[in-house]
Amino acid sequence: HVPLEENMVSPTPTPEEQVFRSELLKALMKSAEELPPITRQVLFMRLENLSFRQIGLALGKTENWARVTFFRAKSKLLKEMEEWT
Repeated sequence: HVPLEENMVSPTPTPEEQVFRSELLKALMKSAEELPPITRQVLFMRLENLSFRQIGLALGKTENWARVTFFRAKSKLLKEMEEWT
């Protein structure tokens, strides 16, 4: 039996993990900056915890449009992140 403490993951990332996360964040931000401006705006509004309804209203679009636009942006960024890792 392994004591529980030895089996736990440290909440503090290693220096290598910190560098990797930093580089990954830079790559994601660069990819986000390459999105069309309206798509980027939806992404950042959603990251600010606005609802899809609020986003749609703010941009003069429907709630469904905001959902689809966010989904496409997120999918594109996730795909690029998978390619990067």
